[in-house]
Amino acid sequence: MRTYPSDSPEAKARIIALALLADGGLDKSELECLDNQDVVSHLGIAAGTFDSVLFEFYQDIEQSGLRRTDGQLDLENPAIEAVLDEIHHPNHRKSLLRAIVDIAQADRDLSLGELRLTSMAMRHWGITHQSLQQTSRPPLSGLPPKVRKLVGDACS
Repeated sequence: MRTYPSDSPEAKARIIALALLADGGLDKSELECLDNQDVVSHLGIAAGTFDSVLFEFYQDIEQSGLRRTDGQLDLENPAIEAVLDEIHHPNHRKSLLRAIVDIAQADRDLSLGELRLTSMAMRHWGITHQSLQQTSRPPLSGLPPKVRKLVGDACS
């Protein structure tokens, strides 16, 4: 697995790539979400560079055996935690979590992989459900109540 400098645009882009692939593949509505919310430019990265990071991450997944036999990512693999470790700044973590949730909701079908990634990022980055309520647009606000409870319980 490649490494990037902490909080670099490439490290943040790889978190977005992870969110895009958490359910096993790319979905058109998830890519539209990136465009509609201008996620790539908020990362401080050019679209072509983002595409390269996404492609390289896909290659790393295939070469590292991070894809399970059912096509889903093995989110329990320590390599995923290493990807999350590259983000240190609390504001970057919260904005990336918001993007993870937006991407997960884009296709109106929250997969188990997307739910696991959301709760894993919250737990790994030390983001509590309570701290999210203090933001202007809490990342979990758009999730159905039962799913918000599942994510909150998983992070407690």
